[in-house]
Amino acid sequence: MTDHARRAPRIPLSFPVLVTTGQEVRRHMADNVSRDGMLLLASEPYRIGDRVRVTFVLPATDVEIEVEAEVLHVAWVPGRASGQFRVGVRFERFDNDGAHPPLRALPC
Repeated sequence: MTDHARRAPRIPLSFPVLVTTGQEVRRHMADNVSRDGMLLLASEPYRIGDRVRVTFVLPATDVEIEVEAEVLHVAWVPGRASGQFRVGVRFERFDNDGAHPPLRALPC
């Protein structure tokens, strides 16, 4: 296991995500999510250790979630046209200082 081993299994879900770094906002797709983090499919890379703000609405809910996160993993994946980056982020701090209720409901 690595220093960044997953504490909760990831659930395969695909939905739009906004990632804010400083003044820049990028739109990506989530590939999977857990209570602790998510994997993003991005056209541009991030650096490991980057602090970002992730905003999303889980499918089947109407609650917008905003969370501070740290980039733990970045990998280039060749694709059909231009390829993409797989970016793993770990959630660090929710606006309410705890796991958001829809995320707490995910299977562990």
